[in-house]
This record gives sequence, C-alpha cells and structure tokens, in this order.
Amino acid sequence: MQENGTEKARIAIKLLEKKASQESLSSGLAEGRGLHVLVQTMVLHPEPSLRQGACSILSAVLHEGEHSKEFLFAAQSARLSQGLQRVLHEEDRKTKPNEGEQAIDPDLPLRRIALSALACYVRKSREVLDDPVTASTIISAAGSSDLILRREGLRLALSLAKDQETLPKIVSAVDTNADKAAPALLRAWDGDASGDDKSDHTVRENVVQLMRLLLPSKALRDHLAWNGAIDAIKNAKESELSSGPLGPMLDEIHSWLSLAPSPPDETPEGTAEEDA
Repeated sequence: MQENGTEKARIAIKLLEKKASQESLSSGLAEGRGLHVLVQTMVLHPEPSLRQGACSILSAVLHEGEHSKEFLFAAQSARLSQGLQRVLHEEDRKTKPNEGEQAIDPDLPLRRIALSALACYVRKSREVLDDPVTASTIISAAGSSDLILRREGLRLALSLAKDQETLPKIVSAVDTNADKAAPALLRAWDGDASGDDKSDHTVRENVVQLMRLLLPSKALRDHLAWNGAIDAIKNAKESELSSGPLGPMLDEIHSWLSLAPSPPDETPEGTAEEDA
C-alpha cells in the first residue's frame, strides 16, 4: 500500500514539474494547500526523488515573473523560506552502495535547487531576510564543500551585502551567528582540493569583497581572527591577489582583524601565576 502511495506521489510530482515548465502555477498553488504539500514533501518525505521533485516545482514557481501578494502571503504561511533553509542545513548524507565504491550524496542536487530557489525568493521578497537565520543559511552555503553551492552561496551573499537596503540585515545576521559565519567564510576561502585554481581565485576575490562589506561586525572580526583569518589574509597580501583593487581591501581587512582580542579561552600571560 505504501509503495502504491509513493508511486502515485511520484507521478503527481512529475505531472506538476511538466506543468510548471509550461505555464504559471503560482496563482493555483496560492489558492489551495498546494504550497504546504510541496514544502512538506521537500522537507519530510523519505524518498530523495520526491523531495527533489517538490523542490524543483517550488523553484520553477519562484522563478516565474512578478508574484501576487496572495502568493507571497501563501508562501509565508507555508513556511517556504524555513523549508528551503532546513534543506540547506541538512548534514551531507553520504552512502556507499557497494564496498569499495565512492561515497555519494543523494541530497546534493536537492540542496543546489533549494539554494537557487531561496536566492530567487529573497530577491522577490526582502522581508525573508528579517529572519537572521536566512542570511546565516546563505553564508553557510558559501562554506560548502560543493563548488556549485560555494560559488552560488557566496555570489548571493555578496550581492545582498552590496545592496544598502539589505546590508544591515546581513551584518545583523553575522553578528548573531558569527561563530558559524566565520568558519563558513574561511571554508569558502580555502575551497576544496578538487576546485580548479581559477575557480578558487574568483571565490577568494568574492570573500575579500564580502569581508570588506562586513567590517561593521565586530563579532565576525573576532571569530575570523580566532579561526586563522589573519594568517590567511597576510599570505594573500603576498600573492597576486594583492594586485589591483583588492590590495587596499586586504590591507584594511588585515588591520581590522588585528584589532580582535585574544580568544576567550586564552589566559593572558602572567594571569595564572598572579592568581596562584
């Protein structure tokens, strides 16, 4: 019975995917509980193909033209933003089908689609950023080990930080979640071993620009410094990144990081002896 239900759901998702590619679905989904069902399927269903299919439909709908107030209200009611964020925050679930085969991550395509959908949603409804977790989720995606998520997350974070309307919300979010945002930015900086030099070079340029825009956040500064950013920026100043407009930015970021206090778990010299 359960297998029959799953097959019916699979067929329904396929039909909706096809329909979404041919016509607008936003008004129809806004009128009923279609958005709720799709969000719940994307977040909760155990079948990866159904989760991905539901997310693909949501992404296609979000990428349509202008949306009505009714649709945006329905999306908020269905907790669409929170659903996309939950997908992006999931741990990589890697499995080895057979001994000796390379590990795979069945949910990686889902997270890529979810980030694209969230990016579109944020651009159409800036109120989504009122929840600081949204910006934190985007920056976390920038620290992904997956090159596509890393590029797109960083590109989205940078575009939002360049916008004077949304910059304060990004700064507030990294202030609140600096302990997670700083490691994510440094993971983006480091990249992964499989990334080509040109890609990582572009990623680092974007990280420099993003850090420069986030200078108002002292909490981010401190956590970056405590996680090794000073050495990373110092090395960058001695590389080809320092040429052109990035040079002054690297100098400014290095000076900013140098103002960070010692980590809270470090005892200043002499304190332990004096206490004794």
